[in-house]
Amino acid sequence: MEKNYVVVTGSVADVAMVNAYKEVASPIMKKFGGVMPPQSYKVGEVLAGNFKSEFLLKIEFPNLESIAGAFGAEEYKAVIGERDQGFSDLNIFILTEESK
Repeated sequence: MEKNYVVVTGSVADVAMVNAYKEVASPIMKKFGGVMPPQSYKVGEVLAGNFKSEFLLKIEFPNLESIAGAFGAEEYKAVIGERDQGFSDLNIFILTEESK
């Protein structure tokens, strides 16, 4: 059985905007089956490449449809401005862990 994740990397640019975004986005992720709070990692030393983000978050979802539902929800779309102002170096990935 495959597992599905949203992985977010970035840096905080505006704490107030990040907090406003998280107030709305976190319950939406949970509503669509995202395991909250996300696993959170602080980026230490970058051994290779030009990665500049300060953090990495990983949210597990039950399936790809749940991820599409969360990020396609009108309530989520309404806070994209806060997200984009709150974070710099932002990247959002969908990962699928394949069974072995």
